[in-house]
Amino acid sequence: MNIKQLFELQKQFENKASLISGVEETALGEDNVLNVRTLAIQVKFGELANLTKCYKYLKDVTEIPKNKILFRYIEGMIYLLSLGNKYNLNVIDDYAFQNVKTSEDLIVNFSCLYEKLIDLKRTLEKDRYVEALQHYIHMFAVYIQLGRLLNIEYDEAITYFNDMSYTA
Repeated sequence: MNIKQLFELQKQFENKASLISGVEETALGEDNVLNVRTLAIQVKFGELANLTKCYKYLKDVTEIPKNKILFRYIEGMIYLLSLGNKYNLNVIDDYAFQNVKTSEDLIVNFSCLYEKLIDLKRTLEKDRYVEALQHYIHMFAVYIQLGRLLNIEYDEAITYFNDMSYTA
């Protein structure tokens, strides 16, 4: 895995998209950038959770097509990488995730993602960079674990991510 390469690919993609669209991220106001990004990630996490139906009681979930799960998963990863680039949390390397504890339960991981995202937002608002970086690392590690629980191999996700980056 090469997380630094992913951050760079995401940055290149965003630069291209910005040039093409001509729309500045601050169009909704500089003060709203963090709120908009946080909401966008929450939506992407929610779309993935909804696809898995892991929160439904007594629901017989049929096999979900792998490509749908992979697509939603990569969308969330793109938003995580983008957030890391925006707030200079992209200084992490592949070893940052090694000692982070994660769960084997989908619901616990989804809940943790939301909690860590709010923690991250609060620390960024208070300019507490080191604490924000810790929350970001934990959130990213949980997201990688979530992929494992959804039977997405990391290399498979990276290949799909690269394909999406080059075709966009």
